[in-house]
Amino acid sequence: MPNAFDKRCFPRSNGRVSSISDFAEGLVDRIWFGDDAIANVSRAVLLPAERVFGGIVGARDVLYDAGWLASHPTALPALSVGNLTVGGTGKTPIAAWVAAELRQRGGRPAIILRGYGEDEPLVHRILNPDVPVMVGADRVAAIAEAAALGADIAVLDDAFQHRQAQRAADLVLVSADRWTGEVHLLPAGPWREPLTAVRRASIVIVTRKAASEAKAEEVHRRLAEVAPAIPRVSVHLAPGELIRFGADQPDTLGLDEIVERFEIFRHLFADDAVSDHIGLDHAIGAERRDLPDRESRSEMQINLGFAILTTQRN
Repeated sequence: MPNAFDKRCFPRSNGRVSSISDFAEGLVDRIWFGDDAIANVSRAVLLPAERVFGGIVGARDVLYDAGWLASHPTALPALSVGNLTVGGTGKTPIAAWVAAELRQRGGRPAIILRGYGEDEPLVHRILNPDVPVMVGADRVAAIAEAAALGADIAVLDDAFQHRQAQRAADLVLVSADRWTGEVHLLPAGPWREPLTAVRRASIVIVTRKAASEAKAEEVHRRLAEVAPAIPRVSVHLAPGELIRFGADQPDTLGLDEIVERFEIFRHLFADDAVSDHIGLDHAIGAERRDLPDRESRSEMQINLGFAILTTQRN
């Protein structure tokens, strides 16, 4: 669910560092998803490194499958929500939805995640304030901590590759928005594992934001070829209302209500699908600008009174 960015100040960042970071992200994005000559040559150059990475991943999976690397039992039944690529599939909202459904059905879930930054734990705590969120690299220990707090089931956010912790089920997400039909492992592409890894899944969820149903069906056809025995479903991650922050209490705002009330700036991060996903460019003629960093976004809102529309995580 997208929301207007709240009026908080962030530490000042170095503009040069931000520019370098933006350039690096753009270059990686071009290499991974581009179809021009530079992208093709870059992937070819990275092919040896991709094969080394693939060999390491494959050897690790063989060791786990053979039992030479141990998967440890957990204090609670664990349900993993993960993917095969680097970001952008909708793990956080799906994991939050699963936790909310478990809670509604009488369960006492806890959300477990590694927590590379503050964004994901904060989003989970906002979406499910009555569900404990445990952050830690040792998922087995984090699940034990959740059990001590009274939880009776663990939802693991981004844990498909974390095979040290046993789980009752694996939900694996594949995004239709950036599906190219080609699978390139890191560093030549965004894939952490080959597509055949979905054979370990309990169910595969094809997610889409701006992608069409036809695009999602294309992904389903490929998955059916690779893992015909694994059940699959599609999920459309669609925006609802806006949540406006900055006042004493946040309030909700329908998408149509912002037409005459705000000039909108959106900063698009790694996921360009957000633009079409929110669908406001054509609906209300919103102006799109790329803002370099969080400090700039906050300053523009405070000084100029603009509403900054972004995803909840950003």
